[in-house]
Amino acid sequence: MPSGTENVSYSSGAIIASVVAGQSSTSDQTLTWATTGNVPPGLKLKIIKGTPELTGKPTAWGTYSFSVSVTDVKNYEGTQPFQVTISPAVTFTPLPATASLTLRGGSSSQADTVLPNGVAGTPYSPQTISVTSNSGISLSVTSNSGISLRKPGTKSWNGLSVTLTASNTVIIKGTPKTFTNPTLHKKGSSGDPLELTVTAFTDDNKFSDATTYLINVEPASSSSPVAIQVDYDQTTYNDFPTAATAGQPYSATFVTPTGTGFQFSLMNSSAVTSLGMTFDAALATLSGTPSKPGLYNLVVQAKNVTSGVVESCVFHLTVNPSSPSSDPGITPTPSSGFTPQQIRQAYGLDQITLSGGIIGDGTGQTVVIIDGGDAPNLVSSNDPNYDNSDLHQFNQQFGLPDSPFFKEDAFGGTNIPTSVGDVGETTQDVEWVHDCPRRHHHPAGV
Repeated sequence: MPSGTENVSYSSGAIIASVVAGQSSTSDQTLTWATTGNVPPGLKLKIIKGTPELTGKPTAWGTYSFSVSVTDVKNYEGTQPFQVTISPAVTFTPLPATASLTLRGGSSSQADTVLPNGVAGTPYSPQTISVTSNSGISLSVTSNSGISLRKPGTKSWNGLSVTLTASNTVIIKGTPKTFTNPTLHKKGSSGDPLELTVTAFTDDNKFSDATTYLINVEPASSSSPVAIQVDYDQTTYNDFPTAATAGQPYSATFVTPTGTGFQFSLMNSSAVTSLGMTFDAALATLSGTPSKPGLYNLVVQAKNVTSGVVESCVFHLTVNPSSPSSDPGITPTPSSGFTPQQIRQAYGLDQITLSGGIIGDGTGQTVVIIDGGDAPNLVSSNDPNYDNSDLHQFNQQFGLPDSPFFKEDAFGGTNIPTSVGDVGETTQDVEWVHDCPRRHHHPAGV
């Protein structure tokens, strides 16, 4: 039979039992139904529209075993044993309401009920979880952060106290220290939101019911990730580190211009140790000689030693190739934006194959660029002055091949119109389209 709950209306549904097979009973004979054994208090066997059902409102919890028998007019009898479990009525407040919480960075966590968010460094509005029942129950409290209470007491998490009282309530209060965001913290650390499971169980431990509550802590307005910056000369700060070069010594120091008294750490140190670099927590300095080019994400964290508030920021470190130019007449300039290697890596152009077997790096393809006017500093690759053109110098600086390039009048003839805007725009169009599918042949129509 289906389970029920104490003091909640119950119906077993249709009960089927038959007289002994092979006797002379017929479908229209009078049948007598009865119960024997331990029927749950408050439930009775009733005939509803010709069908027996066990109905009513059970008044006591427990597991009950009994039998239902049926007898026809000739005293032929059939009996069927049954068992039904009635659970104690337990009410959680706040009431369970399955919900999910979307966290910063796109992560999410699920719980029965999401409690109000806290703010790092700001007193949390006290929350009380109460559990009531008509039966004798006790509570236990556990969490994903290691909290475990089976009797009245208090445990702490991230500046908040979690107290289990003797009156079957759980009180949460205090001032959270650190915002919760799994994408910027080590796995399993206090960076995870608090998932608090409150379990009610009977005195004999035969029955239990549980609800999970979730608390997320938002960053304080003063702990925005942009508060961490790179210190160039103790007076000039920037939101991104300068580019490094493979095989050459490099150093970058991180600071919080908005205040002092912070302890720094690199949350994903493996990202730089693989390059042969180290992060000095005492000096908040990344240093070393990077071994290979690429784009690397650094998660730098600063913790206020007084308030405990943590600030985190993701920095993008560019490591350029060790020999970006093979032309001694060209002096490479430091990158102040994204390099061609970064763009291709970000979009995965070297690793994809498009419809029809087209390789993402442009091998065997022709790309046509149509611009509004000529850029005199661009010449076709068969022009004697090509070695002095911007496209050739761009390729040399970033180690790109000189794929065939031809400049043509899109409307026929040889009178290519001069750009009415910034000729640099036309130059950049050609250079960056050349970079992405870098092994193609491309004519430019202007």
